[in-house]
Amino acid sequence: MWNTACTNKICFHMDKTNEQNLHLRRLYSIRPQVNTTEPFAPRFLQIRAPQKEKQKQVQTEINRVNNILVGKIKDAERKNSKYSQQPMILYPAFRRYSNLKFDEIVRLSNIALENIKFENKKLNLKDNI
Repeated sequence: MWNTACTNKICFHMDKTNEQNLHLRRLYSIRPQVNTTEPFAPRFLQIRAPQKEKQKQVQTEINRVNNILVGKIKDAERKNSKYSQQPMILYPAFRRYSNLKFDEIVRLSNIALENIKFENKKLNLKDNI
C-alpha cells in the first residue's frame, strides 16, 4: 500500500500482518465466477398474469370512481336549486343580434338613443327653487 518507514519493528510487523489479513479476507469474499443467469421464476409469473390482474384492478377502480361521479351529477340535476334551473325569461342583455330581425335591431337602437336623450335632459334640468 503505502511506502512508509517505520522506526518501531513491532508496529511495522503489526501493520504488515493487518494488511495481509485484510487481503486474505478480500480473497475469501470474492466469487470464482459471475453468475449472469436469471433466477428461477415460476411459470405463472412468466406469463404476465400479475400485470393483467393489476390492470384489471386499476380499471375497476377507475370505473368505481366514474360511477360515483355520474351519480353525483345525476343527483345535482334532480335537486331543485336556483343554480340548476334554466332561466325562463331570455333577458335582453343575453340576446344576440344575429337571431333578431333587422326591424327589431333598429327598434332597439332607437330605444337606446331615446334613453340616452332622456338621461341627458334629466341631467341638464335646473332646480326651480
